Amino acid sequence: MTDARQHTRRALLTTGGFSLALLAAGRTGVALAQDDATPDDADMPEMGDMSEMDEAKAALRERHDDFTHVWRATSPSTRSGDTYTLTISNVSAVDQQLLILTTLMDHRAHYNAAVLVEEVTLAPGESTELAATNDYGVANHFQTTVLANTGLVTDVELLVVVEDGAAFETARFTQNAFMIMSVDDLRGSAVESAEERRGRRRERIEQRLQKRRDRRDADDAATPTP
Repeated sequence: MTDARQHTRRALLTTGGFSLALLAAGRTGVALAQDDATPDDADMPEMGDMSEMDEAKAALRERHDDFTHVWRATSPSTRSGDTYTLTISNVSAVDQQLLILTTLMDHRAHYNAAVLVEEVTLAPGESTELAATNDYGVANHFQTTVLANTGLVTDVELLVVVEDGAAFETARFTQNAFMIMSVDDLRGSAVESAEERRGRRRERIEQRLQKRRDRRDADDAATPTP
């Protein structure tokens, strides 16, 4: 059984803003973004407003404890009119609950827009197809993030296909291209990164203080003794 859903970014948007409660509460395979706004609304005029993207990331962090693994991969560069399609198949013998976030990223413009926010539960042998359209412009890639309760490529099959406006295929990769990390490892990496940032900040402060001390000592040495 295949559940096919076509999503452009505009179809995922409403004036109500992104609902953290909806993302946190969805459990049954209903498309989370169908009746609510996606994060970092790309149709908004101010591209620098990242508040909704921050809400999406916060919502996913709140859901981390509901899953054991994070799958992540990025496509090659993308252009306006490209269509992104993600097909997910449950090839295991048990139900698979999955939370999917696909983000369009333009690093040069510091622009991130969530074009898909979906939660699905697939029975054994069931598949679903999710799609989004790049109506933004030239960007680095679509980044696909999947929260799952398995880290085995023998349990879930993923297929990402990107086509241009003329239906010419520009990218295709499977679950074997995804980086898979346990939620615990990911959480540990985040803590380690935060500690590294604090350490670098302390080092920069100490360097500035030392420069001030050196300048003061040099001024004192150059000042004649009365």
